[in-house]
Amino acid sequence: MAHLPHIRRLSFSCEHFAPCPVAEVPGYWNFVLSTITSPYFEQLDSQRIEADHFQQAQNEFMDQVLKLQETLQDVENEHRHAVMKHEAKIKENEDHIVQMQREVLQEVNNLNFEVVDGRKKIAEEQARLSKNREAAEVQLRNDFQLIQE
Repeated sequence: MAHLPHIRRLSFSCEHFAPCPVAEVPGYWNFVLSTITSPYFEQLDSQRIEADHFQQAQNEFMDQVLKLQETLQDVENEHRHAVMKHEAKIKENEDHIVQMQREVLQEVNNLNFEVVDGRKKIAEEQARLSKNREAAEVQLRNDFQLIQE
């Protein structure tokens, strides 16, 4: 609207036509009046505009802008808080994963130790049994020879 320096009248709603969708947006009057820079402007939607209407519209429009900025700031803060909470949960989960990996590695090492120890004991037992079997075979041969003589 600032590019129309000689505009005198503007209508977004008229009794002879259906209203323009802009006219149904809350606060459109304040926006239109706060953006018009023409010193010749007299009417908006067939209503006479006085000089104090411009200042009042600018004040109300700025109030709306400030409320919107506050709302956006609140949304941004809530989003930032949610992101920080999510990142903290991710960090907590990562720490938990690292701890679990350490515990699993420790258990694997313990199991490996037990397997190696078990294999060693099995080898020792096999060697003992083999030695006993050989001793028993020698004894049986000796006994058999005694019986045969």
